[in-house]
Amino acid sequence: TSEQKTGLFWDNFKVNSCTHGHVHPLAAIHGARERMRGCFVIGLQIRFGTDATSNTRWFVKGEEERFFRAARALEDEYLSGREDGGDGACVRWVLSTDDGEAAKHALSQYPDRVVWREGQIAHIDMEGSSGGAVLKILFDHWMLALSDQVVITVPSSFGFTARMLNLTGSTAATIVTAPMYEALTGTQGRPARISCE
Repeated sequence: TSEQKTGLFWDNFKVNSCTHGHVHPLAAIHGARERMRGCFVIGLQIRFGTDATSNTRWFVKGEEERFFRAARALEDEYLSGREDGGDGACVRWVLSTDDGEAAKHALSQYPDRVVWREGQIAHIDMEGSSGGAVLKILFDHWMLALSDQVVITVPSSFGFTARMLNLTGSTAATIVTAPMYEALTGTQGRPARISCE
């Protein structure tokens, strides 16, 4: 029937035009959340400022360790507060980064913790961003917003805006400030934790 054809056309249009053949970010988010059900989730937004996302490189290779240390501290804090002492507790780190090497490092060093969605790395306003890159951006933003705790990059607004959506009832965040940004703005010694509650 024409109604069935219209439905098939619309479904095909949505898949090919809206997602360019990629898995829709909401389906990917629901799938990732299902795999992490019952886990304490720490979102890591590590913005280096690569060619794909910025004209300024804020961090250098190896500085991703600052984010991992912050995540381990949040994890330790969570586990120490549990009645069972953390035995059998599930903790996952959702990683959003513009640096493929940092992602590989995280996945190799913390394979049992890190959840990362493969895909083109791009900033939403960069020319040449594909539909798949935009979908990855949406996935990363929502996964950060749904995390129990977050470690975010300053001066990037990506992790901050995700946290301010307040989807978990908390706007608290651990911040890692780029040394170059501190030097440019004279903001050395800012607090490592922020909250708008």
